[in-house]
Amino acid sequence: MRLRLINKICRYTIPFALIFGNNAFAFNIFGHAPDNEILLGMWTAHISGGTNHDRAANNTVGLVYKSFFAATFTNTYSRQSVAAGLERMWVTQQINTHTTLSLGYRLGLMYGYDKRLMRLAGQTPILPFAQLLADFSYRRVGLEISYTGIVISAGFYILI
Repeated sequence: MRLRLINKICRYTIPFALIFGNNAFAFNIFGHAPDNEILLGMWTAHISGGTNHDRAANNTVGLVYKSFFAATFTNTYSRQSVAAGLERMWVTQQINTHTTLSLGYRLGLMYGYDKRLMRLAGQTPILPFAQLLADFSYRRVGLEISYTGIVISAGFYILI
């Protein structure tokens, strides 16, 4: 009952409802499983705290499978990093036969950063993170745009 009430409140207050319409998707605060994907490539831009010496191409390789993800990448400080956790989609809208737009999130842990990212990273090798996602796919390929606090990223994926 409580979840049904939360869904009704969110359905009418989330700005995405304006884009997709109230009946075009089933909103759930926990979301639904994303499509299975192979993640390939990522480019980042620091919107605060970055320098001109930060690495923009991150050479990502990863996998999204049944709501879980794992990826390895070269971070903006040129260190090999690993991230893993949960990926869920709040909204998936079929635009036409071959095109889909999804909005969701990732919650996970990452390894490979130091105090240049944040003070806590100098004290522990593993950090928690939350990431907002927007996915656009056409047939079997897609583009992912994500936001994580101080970084905006873009990368490609292949649906499997």
